[in-house]
Amino acid sequence: MSIPDRRDTPEHARRPTILDFSSPAVPADLGDLARRALARHSAGIPADTLIVALAHQGIVAIRTRHSLVEIRELADGWTLVNAVGTPDLATLAAAARLRATRLARHRAHSHDASITPPKGH
Repeated sequence: MSIPDRRDTPEHARRPTILDFSSPAVPADLGDLARRALARHSAGIPADTLIVALAHQGIVAIRTRHSLVEIRELADGWTLVNAVGTPDLATLAAAARLRATRLARHRAHSHDASITPPKGH
């Protein structure tokens, strides 16, 4: 398994982070994105664009007063999932990397399978 080149990734996004609303240090822009993503998700409205923006900033989960919500990449988009138990940051980050690797393989395989040579070749 190769490690992706992350030289162009901003430093803050290289470190997985749990956005914790109980912390006074939540940056306003990330807090706003997270609130909007949570509200849309709770209402059953797709929030992929907001969720991917958070993920690209290194956010792997959002802690609210009542729960911990994981950011998860799927084969066809992004979603929020209530965490089971109280996973720590290292576990969440490792799970996110593992899912990303599996999805990349799946997408590459799906792309290869969709390219079929014309008949007679």
